[in-house]
Formats: sequence, C-alpha cells, structure tokens
Amino acid sequence: MSDPSDPSDPQSDADKIRLKRLARLQTSRPASTSRGPSTSATPAPAQTPQKRTAEVPAAPATRTPAPRPSTSTPPAPAPVPAPPKAKAPELSRTSEPYVQWESKAIGSILRVTLDRAHAERTGWTVAYLKPLLLELQSETSAGPDAPPPRLTPDILDRLLIVRLSLDPNEMSDDGEMLTVIASLPEGETVFEYLVGAWRRARVEAVNLAKKGYSSDELKRGQEMLDKLRDLLLSYAGLTLQDPTMFPQPEGKPLGASELLPILIPPSLPSDPLSSAPAPSVPRAFAGVNLGELLADLGRRFDGDGLEDVLGPVVQLVLQQAKAVDLAGNHWRSIITAVETLVHVKPIAAMFTQLDNWMPENPTAQSIETDSLLGPLVRLSTFSATFFNIASTYFENASINREEQNQATINSLRSTLEALQGSLFNIFNAIVRSSPAARERVLEFFGAAARLNVRRGAMRVDPRRVASDGFMLNLQVVLGRFADPFMDAAYSKLDKIDVEYFKHSRRLDISDATKIKAAKEETDAYFGDGPDPAASPPNFISEIFFLASTFHHLGWHSAQRSSRALAKQVDHFDKQLAEQRDVLLSDPRFAPGQPGRAFAEGQLRKHEADLQKMKAAVASSWVQLEDPNFMSRTLGFYTFVATWLVHIVDPTKQHPKKTVTLPLPADIPTPWRMLPEYILEDTVDFFNTLARYQPHQLESSGREELLVFCITFITSPQYIGNPYSRNKLIEILWNGTHPYGYNRLGVLGETINFHTLSLEHLMSALMSFYIDVERTGVSSQFYDRLNVRYNIARLLKVVWNNPTHRDKLRVEAKDIDKFVKFTNLIMNDSTYLLDEALSKLAQVRSLEDEMASPGWDARPEQERHEREDLLEDAGRVAGSYVALGGESVRLLVAFTAETKDPFMMPEIVDRLAAMLTYNLDALAGPRCQDLKVSNPEKYGWRPRQLLGDILQVFLNLVDREEFVGGVARDGRSYSRSLMERAAGIARRHAIKTEAEISELARLVDKVEEARAVIMEEDDTDVPEEFMDTLMATLMRDPVILPSSGTVLDRSTIKSHLLSDATDPYNRSPLTIDQVIPHTELKAKIDAWLEERKQAKLASMAAATNAAAAANAPPREEMEAMQR
Repeated sequence: MSDPSDPSDPQSDADKIRLKRLARLQTSRPASTSRGPSTSATPAPAQTPQKRTAEVPAAPATRTPAPRPSTSTPPAPAPVPAPPKAKAPELSRTSEPYVQWESKAIGSILRVTLDRAHAERTGWTVAYLKPLLLELQSETSAGPDAPPPRLTPDILDRLLIVRLSLDPNEMSDDGEMLTVIASLPEGETVFEYLVGAWRRARVEAVNLAKKGYSSDELKRGQEMLDKLRDLLLSYAGLTLQDPTMFPQPEGKPLGASELLPILIPPSLPSDPLSSAPAPSVPRAFAGVNLGELLADLGRRFDGDGLEDVLGPVVQLVLQQAKAVDLAGNHWRSIITAVETLVHVKPIAAMFTQLDNWMPENPTAQSIETDSLLGPLVRLSTFSATFFNIASTYFENASINREEQNQATINSLRSTLEALQGSLFNIFNAIVRSSPAARERVLEFFGAAARLNVRRGAMRVDPRRVASDGFMLNLQVVLGRFADPFMDAAYSKLDKIDVEYFKHSRRLDISDATKIKAAKEETDAYFGDGPDPAASPPNFISEIFFLASTFHHLGWHSAQRSSRALAKQVDHFDKQLAEQRDVLLSDPRFAPGQPGRAFAEGQLRKHEADLQKMKAAVASSWVQLEDPNFMSRTLGFYTFVATWLVHIVDPTKQHPKKTVTLPLPADIPTPWRMLPEYILEDTVDFFNTLARYQPHQLESSGREELLVFCITFITSPQYIGNPYSRNKLIEILWNGTHPYGYNRLGVLGETINFHTLSLEHLMSALMSFYIDVERTGVSSQFYDRLNVRYNIARLLKVVWNNPTHRDKLRVEAKDIDKFVKFTNLIMNDSTYLLDEALSKLAQVRSLEDEMASPGWDARPEQERHEREDLLEDAGRVAGSYVALGGESVRLLVAFTAETKDPFMMPEIVDRLAAMLTYNLDALAGPRCQDLKVSNPEKYGWRPRQLLGDILQVFLNLVDREEFVGGVARDGRSYSRSLMERAAGIARRHAIKTEAEISELARLVDKVEEARAVIMEEDDTDVPEEFMDTLMATLMRDPVILPSSGTVLDRSTIKSHLLSDATDPYNRSPLTIDQVIPHTELKAKIDAWLEERKQAKLASMAAATNAAAAANAPPREEMEAMQR
C-alpha cells in the first residue's frame, strides 16, 4: 500500500482522507457495539428500482437498513438509441479484447470492482464490492482463491445496487469493508454519484468509437452503455423523488434541491447585496452538460412520472422568483434555469401539468402571484409592485422627460428587453412541446385576460386586478407570438377569423361595447355559445385576439394610470407650493412659534410623498415609453389597422388592391359585432404615437395609418363612438405637426401625395366638419370645436397642393353641402372670436386691477381668487384665440378659391355682419380693451387677425352681392371704421398700398349701395309681408309645416344650416319640407310691382315738373322755332 506521507505519491491525498475516516469511524464506534462482516450478503435497499412499465418499480417510501440484495437480476431497462457519434479518425485495431474493455468500462463508469487487489492499487478510490463477490462465488461454487469474476452487463443492476447501498456512516468489524466505506468520496450524495457515473458513461460512449472493434462488438458495447446509462437515469430520477431510498451523507440537501447548483449557478448569490461567499458547484457536477442530462431525464421519464421526478425541481427554481426583482442579477439565473428546462420538450410539456400551472379558482391577483410562471412574468419597473426599483433608480426623479437620467433608463430597458425575450422563449418552448401544452398556455392567457377585464375601465382599483408589469409582459409575449403572421405582405389577413368571438369563449366580451351594435343584436348574434360541432379557431386567430385584448388591458390601461398619476403630481406640487408660501408668510408659523415644527414636519412628509409619486411616474415611463417596445407595438397596430380596413372592404382585396371609397352603406355584421376596444385602442395608440413619438412612423406604418384614417373619415357611419371618429382627425393633425427638421410632420408628405388622400381627403374633411355638429354626447360643443380646429390646420397643410384645391372646386359645385360648410365656418368664427375678445377684455381688466396701488392691501384670500380668475380667463382666451384664428384663416382660403357659395342669400349678409363686427372690435373704440400685458402667452396676434379679416374683404371686393351685404349691415359698418382699419394696416405694414386702395374702392361701392338702400323706405310694408324673424320684406315666403309660421325662404334656409328644427316648436325640419306660400308671394310681387309703378310715376311727374319749371316762355320757343 502507498505511503500516505509521501507527497510524491499520487494516491497520498486519497489515502489521507481514507485513514482519517477510518480513525473517525473506529473512535466513534461504541465498544459494546460489534457487527461482524457479511459473508453472503451485501447491504441493499428493500426493492430494486425498475421502470414503471415493468422495468423499474417505484421507489419505496422508507429505507430498510442493510437487507440482502435480490439474487436475481431484474429486467434491464430497454435500450435507447445511442447519441450521435462524432466521426473518429481511422485507428488500428486495439490489442485489448472486447470482453476486457467491457469489464474495465463498467468498473470505470461505476467506480467499482470485484478485485480487492485492483481496489488497493487505485488507493481504494474504486469501491471494492466484497459482499457481491461473495454472493457471486456462492452462486458458482467458486472457491475464495478463484480469480474475481469479470464485470458484465448481466450484473449491472446488482453492481449498482450494492454500490448505492454502501453507507458512509456505517460501522463494520470487517477491516476491508471499513476501508471501502472510509474511502468513499466525502459527502457525495447518491444523486451526485449517479450523475457522475452518467457523465462517465457518455464519455466512454465517445471513446468506444475509437477502439477499432468490429461492428458487432461496437454494437454490443453501445447497447451495454445505453443499458447502463438508462439504469443510472432510472435511479437518478427515483432518487430525486425519494432521497431516502439509499444511504446518504448527513447535513447535505437531498432530492430535488440537488439539481439547483447546476441549474442556478451559485456564483450569482440569491441576494445581490449579500457579502457571504457563494457556494461552489459540487465536484461531482463538474463538467456535466446540463442540457444533455435534462434531455436524458426527460426522455427516460416522459410519460412515466416525469412530473414527479422534475416537477419538484421546477417548483424549487420558480419559488426563488418570488423574492427577486430587476435590481439584482439573481432573476437572470432563475430565468436561464427555466429556459434550460423547457428546452427539453417533455419537460416543457410537463410545466402545464403541474398543479400550480394555474392556481385553483384563480383571481386577478392570484394568477399573477401564485401561478407557476407568474412571479417571473410580473417582474417590471412599476413601483406599485417593485418600489425598490423606483427608490433605487429614481430617488430624485423629475416628471420632466428632459431631466431624466437616460443612462439609467437605457440600462433598465435593456434589462426588460432581456427579460421579455426570455419569457417569450419559455412560453414558445411550452407551446411547441405538445398540442395539450399549447392549449393549456392559451387557457392561461385567456384566464389572465378574463380575470382582469376591470383593467379596461377608465378608473382601475389596483387591489382588484393584476399589476401593470404582469399584463405588459404578457402583451409583449403575445406580440412576439404574432410576429410570424404579421409579414410585410399581409398574406395572413384571411387566416384571422373575424367571427372568433362567436366561435370561442376564451375571451369574455359579453359586457364589452360593440363597434356598431346594440345589446339585443349582440345577444341574438352570439346566442348561447359556440357550436360544438364547429372547428375551433386556428392558432393565428387565438393569438391575434389575445394580443389585441392584452394590448387593451396592458399598455392602454397602464398608460391611463400613469397619466392620471402625473396629473396628481402636478396638482400636489401646486398644493405644496402653497403650503410653503403659508409657512413662510403666516405669522402663526414664524420661527419660534409652537406650530412651526409641526408644520415643517408635515411639509417634509408631503414632499417625501410627492417624490415617491414622481418616482412612480418616472419608473412607469421606462416601460411604457421604451422606443423598442413602442416600435413592436406599432408593428402590431399597423397590422390591426390594415386588418380592420380589410374586413370592411367589400372585395376583401385590401391591401393587395387599395380599398374603394366610400364604403357601402350596408355595414357588415361581423364588423358591427367586434368589441369596440379593438378599434378604439388602435386609434388611441396611433394618436399617442403621432403626438409624442412621431419619429417611430418614419420607418413604417405611415401609409397604412393614412389609409385607415381616410377610410373611416370618409365613412364615419361605420364607427359608433364619436370620440373615436374625432380622434381620427386628431391623428392626422398630430401627424402633420412640425417636429425636428420636418416642417410638414411625419404624415405631411403622405397626405399630399397618396392617391387615396388626393381623391378623398378634401371631401371627407368637409363632410366631417359638417357631421361633427351633432355627436350626441354631452361634450359635443367642445368636441366639435377641437375637431374643427384640427380640420382647419389640416386644410392649411394641404392647401398648397393644387390637386387638393381642385377637389375643393369640385366640392363647391355641391351648393347645398358647401353652403352648410361655409355657414358652420362663420358660426364658429363668430362665436369663437366673440368669446376670445370678451375673455381678453376680462384679462385686461384684471391686469389693471392687480396693477392698481391698493392691490397689495387687499385680503390674501381675495387676491388668490382674482389671480385664479385671471388664470382661468387667460386659459379660455388662449383656446378661443387659437380656434377662432384658424376659422378665420379658413374663410380667407376658401373665399380666395371659390366665391359663389358665399354669395348665397342665406350666407352673404351673415358673412358681412360677422366681418364688420370683428373689425369693429379690432379697430374700433373697443380695441384698447384688448391690450394685454403678455399677448404671446395667449397666442394673441391682433395684427394677424386684422390682416385676415381685411383679406376676406379684399377677396370679395368685386362681388356685388357681398357689397350689398356689407351695405345692409346696420350694426357695425361705417366708413370711418373701414378707414381706421385701413390706417392701422398701412401704419403696421399689414397690407400693401395696392391692397389699401382696393379697400377704399370697396368702401366707395358700399357707400353707393347704402345710398340706394336708404332711398328704399320699408316703413309702409304691410305686416303680413314681413318676415317674423328678421323683420324684413319677404321675397319668397314659405310655410313651416309643423308650426304653420310663414318665413322667407332665405331666412329658414339660414336657420336650418345651423339647426335642423322648426324655430318655433323645435320639431325636425328640412328645407324640402317647407311649403311655398304661392298666394302670399303673388300678393307681395303685385304689391312690389304696384309700388314700383307708383315710384316710377312719381319720378316721372317730378321730372316733368322740373322740366316745366326750367323751360323758356312760349313766345321764345315759337321764335326759336321760326
């Protein structure tokens, strides 16, 4: 035997360990306890592990100490196909016989021998199985001096059982066995031994190919190795289930937890802040290929209790996810371990069979916290669930985006990208593992959506729903599932079942508003549920509608919450500012006063709360405004927008062939039955993107977005919600808003050059301008003003395009439509400018009041009230100035391009009156009331507005109808007003001298017309000929059918342009319903003719009288004649 004291001896270390263990065992054994060596039996478990398919029986629940092993060899596990062999170089035939290699290979793999001398030569690093040797000798009647038998495949199971039955804690009087026990690797568990043997078996399989044996011998050798490897896997799996099956060392974790050191690398501690050294990987696992080990275990136990073998391992791994966040690194180890596990198909399929894949009777919150993968899916930067993120990275955050620490944000976004990529890999592997697993994954997604339907509400109680991070991460996962069918050619549009909600109940839309259907219709359409005989929806449809729903419940819901919190921060910030002012100015809180310390403490507390709120907002932006995330979401909604147009296209050819507009009047039933949120979310997303991240549309989505908007602006009857209709206009306006170096906005060029836009946009905008007058909602007044403001800005963008202007001329030929359009422009201009000028006058009055000497002496409460009033008046004034200015600029553009519609009797007088009224406000005596101290704050540019109004006069200077309309305005018009306005325009170079000359010519023409009008005396007009609304002579009297009132046709037409009701009883009325009063018209015409003839006769008599008075005497006339 080697000398353990010799440092040059390679076996000295092993001998030292063995001698120490011998000494420990002998000193720890009580003198009264003596156990003789076994001569005919070897300690073994009560039962030999076998497959449950009659190959290896189930492991016993308890371990019986030192029973005799079975003398019969159990059936060997069925061999499995050998792993692919690497191509080996040509070798000469080995001199070692096959049977000798076989015996050596078994001994090397299992680290066992039946030869005591061999064990001694190896320094007892190979276990000498003396009990099995004695048993085999008794079976063959071989004497003790007979050579030890070879190790053969027939005794593999017995070799392994005897080796596993060696108890490192057992005491024996047999010196040889005591040496064997003492020489066992210290602290090595059964599972570690089996994994090491499995690794050695794989290595030996590679080496076998290099031996140069015959093909039959190679086949026998591979079969032997496969049998041995399968046997090792069987015992390894059963040991994971019941670690007490064989003797184990004390003080070490056993069972499922033994796989954790190689699944989750111990070099990354669970607590990233811990200073404790990380445990090392057990030596037995060194060099183990985890993927190959899991693949072999998955193959061996697939359909044979795999969930019992590796299910506990999965549970242990994922339990650790409940205690991590993105601030450390441990989550990476956990998710990598899960990815490694699901890489094996049987293991991936097993995930969905575990009890907590989805908790029993789940709630919105338990499906996040208690489901198998929920703790990993919920990882995020949202402070509501992970405040540590907000407090660590956003301690002094601002809600000003420009003040954010971009390096920190980019780092967190990279972390999120890695997390979400891994989550998709996990779910994708499970989905692909088996049809049953795929269905279980889809049901998990569906349950998460059904349980969180409350997240779709405008106000969400976070205590009753899953977190934003959980829903957003599932949204990303589903979006990535959708990537394969969202190809650039849109080739899979027809694969999406438009009647999905009729064929499936995975998603609950029973309470969801539909795009264009009442509840009674939807109940009849959807009936009692899907037809059991119908085929279930395909995977593409499942993913598309699940992704749509999670976008609705994920990003859209989280965005609303984030915006609401940001508004709270603004409000709270103002309140704190007031508290600070009070603390500094109120004598009750002066330094030294009893209330000072309490007030300062309250202020500090509120400031800390405010900072937490700011951190929450900033941390939410990390995820909600991530450019990569928004780009992916853009890709999804571009596809959705194209699909929505595709399903309303009667030919179903879009986008291969662009949709034909306008859409048919008959709206398809499947479209009407879709949940409204699919359409609304698409509109909301594009509106947000065009407003805050327009650069995202530079690379993709512009054309699809424009087609989507124009399709439904042209056919607004397809959309039931007026807010969604209005936002289509807002999208286009935001898309044409200048940003960076792009003066026309991200959609400007597309709007000006796309065929569909050139053909339909002008008509659609005019129709929308008219239709928005009545939306049927409580906020319709303000909604229509905002929409019309956006339309005015859009028209300004396209005005320089001659094709769009040509379409305007075509539209102007539809007199009725264009007159309605121009009337609404005038109505808006009149109201908005009147309100704007009124509010500006109020601002001026309040500013004068605050500048007065006694202002500081007023009570603080009164001063605060007046300051609030000034702020409100200024805010309203700014809005009305902007809206009114755009309406006037529309008049400028339209009167320059097409004049006839403005000359209609029902329009021209009102147009003239509106212009002169506002001209009087800007250039008349009241103009001094509009001089505010900071006009830029309110967007107030009086010179520009004056120039626009004067330009309308100039555009119509040659139209006699307009001249007459101005002349008939008895409220505001005067020569002096026009001359003052011209003087201001000359002084400030608002107009050129040529234009001012034209204005003077217009005034002269108006004065001539006024003179003619003044000569006409209407005081003697019979009362029955007078219009009861306007108190003017009727020229074309009509009878209103419901009230019976008689009005002039121009009067009622002008009224109906703004209000389609009888002005006397509010009953519905259209112009074609009025009844011509032919009898009265005949009387009026006769009276006018009679009056005309009387006036002509009077004029003739006066002329004759004047001629007679100036004629020479008769005698002179006769003389002249002679």
